[in-house]
Amino acid sequence: MLIKKIENGLQVANYPVRDIEVIKPGMIVQNYVIDDSLVLDVSDGSCPFGIVSCCVNKNSINIYYQSDIFLTDIYDLDYRYPVNAALFCSEKGIITTKQNHSNQRGIGFVIKQPIQGNFLEFLLRL
Repeated sequence: MLIKKIENGLQVANYPVRDIEVIKPGMIVQNYVIDDSLVLDVSDGSCPFGIVSCCVNKNSINIYYQSDIFLTDIYDLDYRYPVNAALFCSEKGIITTKQNHSNQRGIGFVIKQPIQGNFLEFLLRL
């Protein structure tokens, strides 16, 4: 459940969330409008906005939402991650190489292939 920033220059912001119980560091989130308020929740892959760095309190999270390099152990273990493979957001809000539909936009690229379930090194490009 760890995500680690490798390089500098990344924006971090504090955002309100709909359900803090299901959001974990390393998951991909997207914007939703509920009762005329903008909140973040686990992305279904249709419009990823950022990747969770930490939960601040019961109602908000910090996210990374600009390009940078990361290590994470939150990714879909059912797929392979060769170097330069395009990355997508799964319907469960985690990183995968599986594209859900032909017009789903990518969220980054694999930099270093994970070995035996170790950390995936990737470039985030939202």
